[in-house]
Amino acid sequence: MTSLSVMHISFEELCLSANMDEAMVLEWVEYQVIQPDTGNAPEEWLFSAAAVNVLKKALRLQRDLQLDLADVAMVVKLLEENEALQEENARLKQRLRRFEIENSA
Repeated sequence: MTSLSVMHISFEELCLSANMDEAMVLEWVEYQVIQPDTGNAPEEWLFSAAAVNVLKKALRLQRDLQLDLADVAMVVKLLEENEALQEENARLKQRLRRFEIENSA
């Protein structure tokens, strides 16, 4: 398995990229909508670049479905779990196809 480097952004860069004020991002971190990859305090936090997309998706969910923050956090988590399961399912289907091909010869 190869290791891919993950681009990280600071707390300030995340706020700017997501067009959110710091207090709002702190609240989203508190509700675990996003989590820093490293650091113990906001000025030390580093987030994966994907956190920007998660925040934007969460904001759309909150706006479009009029959800409170706790509900948004749950929906985001469920969406991430669903995506992971779909990826795992695709990998397993690929392995099954290879297995069937190897055993049919």
